[in-house]
Amino acid sequence: EFYENREDDSRGDQDVEQMNVEATVAYNQKDFATAIARYETIIARGQGDDTHHFFLGLSYLYTAAYEEAIRNFLKVPELNPSSKFIQEHRWFLALAYLKNMQVEECKSMLQAIQPRNWKYQEAQELLKAIDR
Repeated sequence: EFYENREDDSRGDQDVEQMNVEATVAYNQKDFATAIARYETIIARGQGDDTHHFFLGLSYLYTAAYEEAIRNFLKVPELNPSSKFIQEHRWFLALAYLKNMQVEECKSMLQAIQPRNWKYQEAQELLKAIDR
């Protein structure tokens, strides 16, 4: 006999909510290994969004896992072209590219940072430094 067990569904949602809290707390405490584990689990369960990928990308960037950082930063505009982290994602993606020795990709991302965007001045300075 088939029936729906709604209790299990809500438990899964509670687990994801709890993991989200744990991921955020871990990230804020610079416990990036824990943050990575929680964000990865949330995403693996199909509950991840642009915010999860952004902070997962930052966590990987801060632990020098540059390819993973890039992979997650690239998901931000793919999942939500109007993400509240679009400007920030460009800057941090550029840094991840630079750290990963992908200089042309870095320059391209820095050039995408427009006047009045977050980190525009820093992007211009980094472009000049790269071209020296």
